[in-house]
Amino acid sequence: WTSPANAGRISAGMLFLAAATVYYAQEQHLLDKEKQRLEEEQRQRPIRRITESQGRPPDNDGYIKRPQLADDLRSKVFFPRDVRIKDYFVCISGNHGVGKTQLVRQLLKEHKGVVEISLSNEMTPGKVIQEFLGVQDEAAVECAFVEAERQLKRKPIIAIDIPERVTDIKILDAVSNFAKSFGYENQLAKIVVTTSSAGSAASITGDG
Repeated sequence: WTSPANAGRISAGMLFLAAATVYYAQEQHLLDKEKQRLEEEQRQRPIRRITESQGRPPDNDGYIKRPQLADDLRSKVFFPRDVRIKDYFVCISGNHGVGKTQLVRQLLKEHKGVVEISLSNEMTPGKVIQEFLGVQDEAAVECAFVEAERQLKRKPIIAIDIPERVTDIKILDAVSNFAKSFGYENQLAKIVVTTSSAGSAASITGDG
C-alpha cells in the first residue's frame, strides 16, 4: 500500500524525470545539428576557396599584347567555344619580363574559380594547393575541385607561375606530374604554367 503523499512524490518524480529526458533529448538534438552545421561548413570551406578565388588583374597595362595567343588561350583552353575541345594543360615559356604572367592575368581577371600559385624550390604545386585549401590530403583536394566544377558549371583554372629562381628538377617534375594528373588524367582543372626557362618548359611538358 502506498500513501497518497508517497504516490504524489513518485508522480512528481516521474514527471521530473520525463521532463529532464525531453530536455536532454532536445539539447542533444541541438548539439547534433550544430555538429552537422560545423562539419558541412568545414566541407564547404575548401570548395568556396576555389569558387570565390578570383583572377588578379595584371600588374600594369604596359606589357606587349599578343592578340592571337590571347584568343587561342581564351577560346581553346580557358573558355572554349567548342565543348569537344579537351585542352586541359598548357605551358607558356618565354624570356623573363616579356609578359607571360601578365597575359594570363589579363585573360583571367575578374573570373571566379581561378587559383593562382607561385612556386619556390621548397614547395610542390600539390602541397601549395593543399595549403591554400586548408586540407591535408590529395583526396580532399580532388573532392573540392569536383564540387567546385559543379558549382561553377565549368572547370576551375589553376595558374602556376614558376619564377626564374626555381631550378630544382624535383619541383619541375612535380609540376609536370601535377599538371598531367589534374589536367589530362583526372580532368579536375585546367592548368596553365608560365616559365622563363625553355629547359623548365621541356621538363614539364615531357619534350626534353
